[in-house]
Amino acid sequence: MRADGGLDTAHHALRQAFDAADGAMTQSLAMLLDGIDQERRQVQCHTVLLSSETFMNFCRPETLLRYIDADEVQIIATFRNQAEFISAMYYTEVCHRKVIDFPLGYLDGFDDKLLDYATCLVPWRRAYPNAQLSVSLFERGTPARDFPAAHIVSQIGLDWRLDPQDNKIEHRSLPAQATLFLRQLSASGWDAPAFFQIFEVCHRNPAWFAPIQENLSPAILRQILDDHAPQNHALAQHFISDGPREFARPQLTDQTTWDQALGDPAAVFPTILRRIVHEAAIRDAIPSKDAVQP
Repeated sequence: MRADGGLDTAHHALRQAFDAADGAMTQSLAMLLDGIDQERRQVQCHTVLLSSETFMNFCRPETLLRYIDADEVQIIATFRNQAEFISAMYYTEVCHRKVIDFPLGYLDGFDDKLLDYATCLVPWRRAYPNAQLSVSLFERGTPARDFPAAHIVSQIGLDWRLDPQDNKIEHRSLPAQATLFLRQLSASGWDAPAFFQIFEVCHRNPAWFAPIQENLSPAILRQILDDHAPQNHALAQHFISDGPREFARPQLTDQTTWDQALGDPAAVFPTILRRIVHEAAIRDAIPSKDAVQP
């Protein structure tokens, strides 16, 4: 719960509370963990699952030892190759966190420590030397990617039958370049009715936007993978025991095709505006040559 009484992003708040405590047991952290313990007692469960993406670079997991005394501890981690991870994170940040940077600007501010997966796991192994450690790669054709929830349940060892129809892995949405355009348009101060007219036009015309999977150029993504090859070798050598031990090289778009489809990201915006004007001209039965200005 936030101070104003609303609901917060719970799994992020848990990690933030640990960070603020900096290894100590502060009152706020104790209250948070006490709430987890009370909930466990109320439902009389014997297993607690603490899950958060933000645990991946958690430097002080031993803080949990001071409060939660478990008979058995399992540590389960799933990692995606660094190039796909950065591309997906950029899209998520643009869509949900109101980032309005171009991809290269986002990459410049990215915390590279998040991509050293083997080092991220070291504090957990040190804090829980007797824990069962299960590390999987988020690869196409593997259970970790095809049905992530079922994979996690199987790693824990729970005999739960999950319906494959509940596996939601696709959702319709605009690509990052279109969402970035709308973010910047909103930030420029357009009034709501005018903005949502543009919003609707963009969603009615997804073909306007380049059908490119990568938000960063293929050359940059290949360099990211090459730069992290030593860390991935350490991950395979020290932590992965089952399933694929190495990330498969992703099937990236040809560089020339990518350049032709996307080109300079800044050029996307005037192109989209011209198409919006053209769409309005057709809708209003005005010849588009009269509506579109150079």
